[in-house]
Amino acid sequence: MSKPSAAAEPIFLGYDQEDLNKAYDQSFWAPQIAQLEAADEIVSATVRKTTPPVTIQYDPTNADLIDVFAPAGGKAMPVLVLIHGGAWTRNTREDVSYPAPTFMGRGAPYLAPILAA
Repeated sequence: MSKPSAAAEPIFLGYDQEDLNKAYDQSFWAPQIAQLEAADEIVSATVRKTTPPVTIQYDPTNADLIDVFAPAGGKAMPVLVLIHGGAWTRNTREDVSYPAPTFMGRGAPYLAPILAA
């Protein structure tokens, strides 16, 4: 991180806006992020092909969507909703499908929402 300028005002715990932006940018902390995301995309595409989700629009005024991966015949199950990292500026709900088989195999639905930009 660069040193804050003398004019930069701290806005949270001594961080100025530039430092906060960097703290929330995963590519700053994981320089190999392109390779990690590419691997997630490949595995997620396979999961979506073998176990297609039900995609639901959860806000009638725009394209906010959620993918629902649910075990067949399940009732009264715990549910995992993944709010993926990246401040919703990186990846899509399609890119985070890879955990679905793990949770479905243990009887829990897996949901991956995305807020449309």
